[in-house]
Amino acid sequence: MLFRPSALTLLALATMGTSWVACVTSSDSPPGPQAFDGGGFDAACTSCAPDGDLPRDAATDTGSLDAATPDDSAGGGDAASAKDVYVDPAAGLDTNGGTSASPFKTIGRAFTVVPAGSTVWLADGTYLAAAEGNKVLAIPDGTTLAARNAGLAVLSAIGFTANGASTGIAGVVFASGATLTAKNTAIATPTLTLTGVLFTSTSSAASTLAVGGNVHATVSQTSFSGNLPYGTLTISEAATLVMTGGTIDAKGTGSVAFGGGVVTATGTSNVTLDGVTLKNVLATGIVAGGNNAATPLKLTLRNGTTLDAVGCNGTPGACGAIVIGANANVTIDGSEVKNSPGSGLCVRASGVTSNVTVTVQNAAKFTNDVRAITSEPGSGQSFSVATFKIAGATFASNSSAAIYWEGTGSFDIGATTFSANGIGMQVWSTPSVKLRNNVFAANTTYAFFASSVSAVLPLDLGTTASAGGNTLTSATGTGLYLSLPSAPTIDAVGNTWNANAQGADAAGHYPAGTTIAGPVGTGANYVLSSVETLHL
Repeated sequence: MLFRPSALTLLALATMGTSWVACVTSSDSPPGPQAFDGGGFDAACTSCAPDGDLPRDAATDTGSLDAATPDDSAGGGDAASAKDVYVDPAAGLDTNGGTSASPFKTIGRAFTVVPAGSTVWLADGTYLAAAEGNKVLAIPDGTTLAARNAGLAVLSAIGFTANGASTGIAGVVFASGATLTAKNTAIATPTLTLTGVLFTSTSSAASTLAVGGNVHATVSQTSFSGNLPYGTLTISEAATLVMTGGTIDAKGTGSVAFGGGVVTATGTSNVTLDGVTLKNVLATGIVAGGNNAATPLKLTLRNGTTLDAVGCNGTPGACGAIVIGANANVTIDGSEVKNSPGSGLCVRASGVTSNVTVTVQNAAKFTNDVRAITSEPGSGQSFSVATFKIAGATFASNSSAAIYWEGTGSFDIGATTFSANGIGMQVWSTPSVKLRNNVFAANTTYAFFASSVSAVLPLDLGTTASAGGNTLTSATGTGLYLSLPSAPTIDAVGNTWNANAQGADAAGHYPAGTTIAGPVGTGANYVLSSVETLHL
């Protein structure tokens, strides 16, 4: 006997933990239970009855199909209302009843009869687009499409749309160019729930997920693998996507392009990657660019999300691990960008209305990139603009500069470590910079470098009223390098410098009220290349 849960029961099981369980006894499936955890199969299924079925319901179990109707018998009629529907590409017939014992052959046939709130169960096997008439299949509203054995029902080159109020997908494989598009603008919060799904792509056949309209997508233990082009996962318009766990692995491939990433977020969408690993992409991993200054797009990386070996050695705007356009609020929270052959995060937004905010916090890390954070100012006088709030982060072993910024905007950085980078922070043009309680240590050339063609470069490295509390040291070069016009005074009060150098004491401190007038051409703690005045 096979207990057949409702769609709500299936979705409850799917979201109870990291494992989605399917237990079967039909002759078309391997014997014994299988459990899917998003990355492989476990042998144990402790919730199964001894014969491999799901637990029996004593109140309804009669030893046969529950509440059978005349249409439940093999070989005839439509599936009964309020019943799940079954499909088997090898043993099924579309003239069957769509029951477990008498499955349909095609998914399209199942979609014509499945009632809302029910599940279309797919037996093991490959489901071909040709068998479905090479049509894009619309998943009926309120339907869940699920593999009877997770990972063993393969959808080959079939396109699906999910345009209803609610849709569930569990345990299936989208392969050889199979696609899923979810869009609904008619209601406020249509939902899409994916659990334990795999999208596999080749160079000629991309399997993609696109979420648009007002759809709220919840994606757990779902992975994308193979030759992943930009736009493999697209979130647009006012859609929301929360992806928890899972891996996006391009296997060392990538399509280099401006404006395109493996994950592409546009419009006013809201995207959260929670504990996700994105890796081995030889192009941009994530692109985020909104179209509404009043409602910026939101992108959040949190809870150990990792971008590993993402990006390419080229123009930052086409090769950054993360590339940000205009109208975007981006948060890197307790997550890491590492081993990028280019930039970890690049801002391409230009002009005063670009409305870009970046928050890096809660032990977030940028490590072993060429540049961790950089700008791409564009041509002429079009400079990148962004507001950065960085707290409790780490920038380590980035070979060029941890932060390289040419443009305007502002940086407020606190309790952050910059270590063993080529340069800790390098700014050009006129961003305002406030540094408090940071450690710049063992950086190869400069801890902090600032240059501008403008008369004003608002730098606050510590004032008499609010001491900096920063450590500004360098492995072989200079702690602070200034190249500024028009005789500005720069405050850098209350910091720690290289000890016993340029008047600093054995603890690396200067007496209160120390003032240095430039130019000062060389030094371990500071270089003033022009007529700057440094207030220590």
